[in-house]
Parts: sequence; C-alpha cells; structure tokens
Amino acid sequence: MKRYETVFIIPVGLSDDESQKVIERYENIIERMKGMLLKIDKWGKRKMAYEIKKHANGFYILMDYAGTSALVTELERNLKIDDRVLKYMTVKIADTVDIQALEEEIKSAQKEELHAASKDKTVKGNSGVNVTHEIEVNAAVSEKTEKDAKEVEE
Repeated sequence: MKRYETVFIIPVGLSDDESQKVIERYENIIERMKGMLLKIDKWGKRKMAYEIKKHANGFYILMDYAGTSALVTELERNLKIDDRVLKYMTVKIADTVDIQALEEEIKSAQKEELHAASKDKTVKGNSGVNVTHEIEVNAAVSEKTEKDAKEVEE
C-alpha cells in the first residue's frame, strides 16, 4: 500500500446534501477497493486562479488515504467522468506505509474529533462545574477502532 492525497473541486452552487453525496461516493470507492481513508478535509469555498467550466469559485476537498495504484486509477476514472467535479489532482505521499501507524493516526484523529464534540456537549453539574463526557468519548473511540481493525483484517 502507498499513501495518497487527492484534492478535488466541486462547484460552489451545489447544495450541502449534494456535495455530501459527492464526497460519500468517493469514500465508498476507497472502502470498496480495500483502501484506508485517513482524513477528509473540507477546505471550503475558494477563488480559483482561472475559470474552470465557467466557474470562478470552487469548493475544495482533500482526501488523505492509503491504497493500491488500482484504487487511485479507479478513483481518478470516477472523478474524470463525474460532471460535478471541476478539477482533481492526486499526489503520492509515501511509497510504503505502516498499517499499524496509520491505524494509530486514525485513532488519534477520531479521539480528537470526539473530544471536540464532547466539549460542545458539556453540562452543568449540581455544583455549577462543567462535566465532560470522557467515558462516552473513550467508549466511542474504542468501538470505532475495533470496527476499523476488523475491516482491515478482512
């Protein structure tokens, strides 16, 4: 397996649901081709250096994943034929990857994500002190990690 990053641009005019469907489509391709999706980073609306298909602005999305060259070929084939994708580019980040290190990276990212979400769910206790849901966060992270580990083994 090798590590890749793919950046693609979709039109700004797409609804949130439509743009989420586009992202989910490429997530599913990575999963179907036995890749490991590490991160999806929505960079948001940006002005492009030049117009592409008569669009001056685009919504940028970065996908960080590990997989085979066949996965990249299939992903790029789908990006090419999708009318909702204005432009895309894939860059190889590493020739070899350590699967255990990637799993740890995913685990820590999920833990940070859940921890940030738990801060939003703070509640006031009887003494007026904020109480966070650390137990729920740790349980959710361990369940997600176990599920991901089982999928990688298959």
